[in-house]
Amino acid sequence: MGQLPVHSLDELLRYLPGIDVQQRGPQGSQSDITIRGGTFQQVLLIIDGVKLNDPLTGHFNSYIPIHPAEIERIEILKGATSSIYGSEAVGGVINIITKTFANKPGIAEKTFKAKVLIGAHKLVNGDAYLRITSKRNTLTAGIMTNNANGEQLRGTSSYFHLTTANIAFSHLFKNDWRLSIRSAVDIRNFN
Repeated sequence: MGQLPVHSLDELLRYLPGIDVQQRGPQGSQSDITIRGGTFQQVLLIIDGVKLNDPLTGHFNSYIPIHPAEIERIEILKGATSSIYGSEAVGGVINIITKTFANKPGIAEKTFKAKVLIGAHKLVNGDAYLRITSKRNTLTAGIMTNNANGEQLRGTSSYFHLTTANIAFSHLFKNDWRLSIRSAVDIRNFN
């Protein structure tokens, strides 16, 4: 996420060429992702090999349960070749590879980042990320929360309370054997 002015992963995807993010709420509340004129139902989102689209409808509301600092790279497949992933990928594929699952052995480091933003209408955005690597292990954890009470509109307030948290661990047994696990939660409450 670096220096970009974003508060969620769907806001980050707006900066990638050929991707259109149609937001229906602030700071990642809800949005649809399209690639080069396809519909949101024709775009497949994959994180470390796991499909995130709804298996019944193919719809994906950009509930991406990882911290942006966890991203190693984003690969985008456009056009007819994306159909190798099935009918839900006719419009394209967004493949997110995380640092935990792509970690190279032998690199030892510790990283911790945190920030809090406060603004009008009780806006409170919090963000924390931890990454610890050793010769054979990688542990990452991240949490992002975006909250505001919003303006009064016709007797109701336009609020949002969005929280995403994840933890991942990877262990390299041998050069070609790796065990990687991830757990995440994405809670969204908005009007």
